Amino acid sequence: MTRHPGTICAPALRLWPLAAWLAVAWLAAPALAASWLVPGEPLTEAHLAALVEAELPPHGDGFELSFTSPSLPLTNPAASRASLELVDLRFDLRSERFVGGLLVRLETGEQRILDVGGRAQVMAEVMVPTRPVAAGERLDPAWLEPALVPARLLRADALGSLDELDGTEARRRLAAGRPIRQADVQPTRLVRRGETVELRYRAPGIVLVTLGRALEDEARGAFVQVANLDSERQLVARVVGSQLVEIAGRPGIGR
Repeated sequence: MTRHPGTICAPALRLWPLAAWLAVAWLAAPALAASWLVPGEPLTEAHLAALVEAELPPHGDGFELSFTSPSLPLTNPAASRASLELVDLRFDLRSERFVGGLLVRLETGEQRILDVGGRAQVMAEVMVPTRPVAAGERLDPAWLEPALVPARLLRADALGSLDELDGTEARRRLAAGRPIRQADVQPTRLVRRGETVELRYRAPGIVLVTLGRALEDEARGAFVQVANLDSERQLVARVVGSQLVEIAGRPGIGR
């Protein structure tokens, strides 16, 4: 019978006794993960990926696998079940390449080893916007979702969790689906230059409130210069909320 590429031929299996393959490379190779094909079920990338991924060392947030060998999918005309056993998997983290063998053994006794090779890209989970975000726009958690990207392509300051983005706004326009870096965001500015703000003096037993005008942009907890709207006197106050600042001192609030 002629063997065509992309086919697991049951008669051909008899022409490849396990001893012949062991003699060239696999004599001491331990069997690793195992799986089964039912009669007629093709060998797919999903089968191999499950076997290979189970044996790769933990790294990053998982792997994205691609195969250079064998050519997949392989059709399977066998009339009996076939076990699949991964043997002697070797993985080089620096190149992200792996090689190994796949022992295919029919219940009727025929068996052979297929070369297995490919790439396992280390992945990292980061948060990405689901839509474009304008500069100065506050990052809403509803606009963010996790995404896996190749770790080798990520910069060291890429942000990977919602906690890191809590209370931030875009420093520059953010593209949908792109990782967010620390330099892309800043603490949300609750007070913006030129805005009218509530200017509050707080002391034990007393709270005085008036209006002021912010003279600069600042985030929560920062000190900001404001001008009393009545007197135009300039003060320094702490940002405590959206368009809300507090000062401490004599209860005159800049008169």
